[in-house]
Amino acid sequence: MTDEVTPAVTTQAKETVCHVCGREDGRALCHFEPNEDSPVEVFLHVFCGKTAAILPQVNRPDLEILTKAGVKNKHGTGVSVTLALQRCRSAKVADPSNREQEYYLSKEFERIYQAVTKEPANDVEDKQQSQEGVHHKLDDAQQQTVPNPMYGDYSTTEAATITPDQNNHEQPPHKRQKVEPKSPYDIEMERLQQVCDRCRGVGYSLIRGVARASSNNTEEEADEENFDPTGCSQEQVDYVRVIVITKERQDRMEEMSKLILGEQHGQELMTFSTSFSYQVINAWNAFTVRFQEAGNWQEKFDLLLGFTDTLKEHDVWMRDHEVGWGGEKMVRQLALSWNLVLKRSNEELGIDPEYTRPGIVALLEQFKEATELVQVHAEDERMIFDF
Repeated sequence: MTDEVTPAVTTQAKETVCHVCGREDGRALCHFEPNEDSPVEVFLHVFCGKTAAILPQVNRPDLEILTKAGVKNKHGTGVSVTLALQRCRSAKVADPSNREQEYYLSKEFERIYQAVTKEPANDVEDKQQSQEGVHHKLDDAQQQTVPNPMYGDYSTTEAATITPDQNNHEQPPHKRQKVEPKSPYDIEMERLQQVCDRCRGVGYSLIRGVARASSNNTEEEADEENFDPTGCSQEQVDYVRVIVITKERQDRMEEMSKLILGEQHGQELMTFSTSFSYQVINAWNAFTVRFQEAGNWQEKFDLLLGFTDTLKEHDVWMRDHEVGWGGEKMVRQLALSWNLVLKRSNEELGIDPEYTRPGIVALLEQFKEATELVQVHAEDERMIFDF
């Protein structure tokens, strides 16, 4: 009997050790169960999974894990991200604060996400799965109201009119067929989708979300996921500013992000020091050459957007720099470049007047405000972004 039991125990122990550190030391393990698409069973400590791609002694990007919020911060929000999350394996682990966190394998999600984005937008299967994820899509719509420009596939507004699953026998037929009147937010999202379709956009970058009512209630502020944008007024919705992202624009923005961030591009955890300010100056010098070599005004616009968006997103360089570093000259030249570009027509720039033109103005206003808030030493010149 002993010979029969011992191998089974040994096998189970081998299966449940962390795939990164090779230990089972009592810490909770993320368990990614095998399926048809991913037949390999994976066990990971949370810390091991979070650091699998950044520690040189590990270097296992295939084992990197992200929370759902981390996935959306990296890849944006929208229908494609939602569908990819639904198809991707996940593992839930209780964190020290007694809350349950759900983790995803980053590379596995990227593979599924790439497959989803290649599917036709009007595919029947997509529509069926989008019905299954109505509540997730409402969460995505809420997260798009955060004023943080990120890539994301544009969301359809089918969730506003989709009827519940016909197999749900607990729902009376007359309620399943009821169609609620469209809210200002629903109407605006439909209009945005139409513009994206017309411009052959692959997504949009959110510059400014819906206007939020001020509140001193910390519990309400903490419970962001319960915010429903469909309840917003027309005035709140009119406050939104987005930029439509085409495939070419996305490529140029990716190019500029790599130029500025260097080896840290695409990493979830980034560290910056004073040297980053000089890295930005070097990137600007390379950008000016690339800008001059651009074949048309549309490419110039896309490059300038990518450079400015990355500078704004990673703004440590504004405050952490040495005296006399020369950044104020770069900021003035950046403003001059925008003044030159914005004199061109929408047709020349390849942008739409409904969203992208006002979205760019909002982005530059935010950038201008950020530079004006920087405290300057007596020996330094103030950064002036006059566009």
